[in-house]
Amino acid sequence: MKGISPLPAIVIDNGSGYIKAGFAGDEKPRAVIPSVVGHPHDVGVNGYCVGGEAMRCNNLCLTKPIQHGLVTDWDDLERLWDYTIFDGLHTTPQDRNVMITQAPLTTLAERRYKAQTLFESFGVAACHFASQPFLSLFSGGRSTGLSLDIDTIDPAVWRLDFGGRDITDYLLRLFVQLGYDSMGTNDARMVKEDLCFVAINFNREIRKLGRRLVSYTLPNRRNVLVGEQRFKATETIFDPYRSGLDDGIHNYVFDSIMKCEPEIQPQLFGNIVLSGGTAMIRNLPGRFAAEISKLTDHKVNVYSPQNARNSVFVGASMLASLPQTRKLFIRKHEYEEYGASILARKSLG
Repeated sequence: MKGISPLPAIVIDNGSGYIKAGFAGDEKPRAVIPSVVGHPHDVGVNGYCVGGEAMRCNNLCLTKPIQHGLVTDWDDLERLWDYTIFDGLHTTPQDRNVMITQAPLTTLAERRYKAQTLFESFGVAACHFASQPFLSLFSGGRSTGLSLDIDTIDPAVWRLDFGGRDITDYLLRLFVQLGYDSMGTNDARMVKEDLCFVAINFNREIRKLGRRLVSYTLPNRRNVLVGEQRFKATETIFDPYRSGLDDGIHNYVFDSIMKCEPEIQPQLFGNIVLSGGTAMIRNLPGRFAAEISKLTDHKVNVYSPQNARNSVFVGASMLASLPQTRKLFIRKHEYEEYGASILARKSLG
């Protein structure tokens, strides 16, 4: 197809926490880079660091150009992409096809700016933008279902400004209340990933484990004692008082399904797929199923695939490798001729 590169497409999963990148057909990302850019505090000093390198420096002002799936700093997003492609994948973008994942309800203006950046700054041959919830379902071989990325819900779409970072921040506040003032966000994230779980029955868990403490060693070799914080932090998913949302996320899931046609609601209740790093938290699928089952007589199945952390990337890699997907890529001459209208016609989600 004229204007489409025969080389495997570059695949970039734009996450608020991490950029995951590789090539079409890859079973897992080749590069996983924290979505962070560090700048000198002195605005008169040039230079910047990206990803893990930025997080290891103590004298930088850190910015997150993607927050809750939306781009908040275009210059830093371009720096992230540049680092991802050249340093993470050790390749060049010129004359390559690039598939970018995006959150639902991404505006046409944002897609247009991304396309402009890819064509003008990186010189790509063609680009395509695909919805992250669709890709999560696609990676599991499902054509019908509801995908919950702990940020977004589809197909009746809600945008919730809530994600794994919010659980981490709440856990950090719990530690500060205990007097661990020197703990940082990265410390709390490690505790969350290693020790936290979802209580199937919160009150029962309080009685059983509330006073049982677990010692955890931080990277600075300091020990912290962790008790009920292990499941109090994850309760933000279900308890609006803790999360700052108007309702528990399971209620948003239920409302999303009820907005769909009645004839497909049983399929949706039976195919709820969790994705993203937070989906890896122990007991989350069981608790979700239990909470949603209280709201409906339909059979509820909640899945958290083994590759939940990378399911969006895997779906994008699979999609980009299909021959029939080539016609969905937007070529530079098409973008120049049709502008934003071609983005609306050729984007999945």
